[in-house]
Amino acid sequence: MLLAAVTGILIIIGRSQINSVRREAKLQRTLDICERWDTDPVIDQCLRRLSQADRSGDIQKNPQVYRIDAITILNFLESICNWN
Repeated sequence: MLLAAVTGILIIIGRSQINSVRREAKLQRTLDICERWDTDPVIDQCLRRLSQADRSGDIQKNPQVYRIDAITILNFLESICNWN
């Protein structure tokens, strides 16, 4: 009887630790994905081109030129939304 109680307690503690590790791993993966926003050279270049085009007004005159940059950014943001 005592052995069954100890085993049950160990199972509960083990599950708790496994869930904790899973939450930490999920949080770390989320942070890694969000860090890409600051470090990914492709995303950075797309954002720079879109920002410059917006400031110059060229994005309103020639939106098709910036279509790929906008799609790249939107795909990245969508991947974050669909990741979980």
